[in-house]
Amino acid sequence: MLDLKNSSLSLPKINFMLPDGLGEPMNDGLLFGNKKLSRQKQPNNTFILIFGNDEDTRLLFKTALELWNYEVAEAEDIKQLGVIAALKCPDLVLMDTGIDIDKSLETMNDLKSRCSFNQTGIFLISGHAQESVKETALNAGADDFFVKPIDFNYLKQSILNFLNNKQSKVNFEK
Repeated sequence: MLDLKNSSLSLPKINFMLPDGLGEPMNDGLLFGNKKLSRQKQPNNTFILIFGNDEDTRLLFKTALELWNYEVAEAEDIKQLGVIAALKCPDLVLMDTGIDIDKSLETMNDLKSRCSFNQTGIFLISGHAQESVKETALNAGADDFFVKPIDFNYLKQSILNFLNNKQSKVNFEK
């Protein structure tokens, strides 16, 4: 048996890369230039649901969204998606299409047809880079379409634009 306490063996330090725009990691927050961003959440009523079966992808999006101060939940399958959405209707769903774009479009259309989801935005995230796939998704009702690897600066701005447009519609209807 190897005794690691009394051994000269050292384990490599594991570093991970944060997406562009997420800053440098620190023990209690992130550093953007010389401005520190605390990990404490700021009040934000926007609820975003991440849907996809790949845990690493969900974690990546969850990390970014929480750093941008959104309330976030994850669903790895349709059942979880339905349970979470029944408890609290999301303002936006980030849906990772995985390999099956057709099944994702079917799921998206099912969500959009439910009364509680008619104001919910759905952003599809895919590894399919063909313009025809993007066109099909947008024509089927997706509010936006992103190809992996994700440009997180663009994602952040797209979320803000969507939420601002959604708020404008609500204010207009009042």
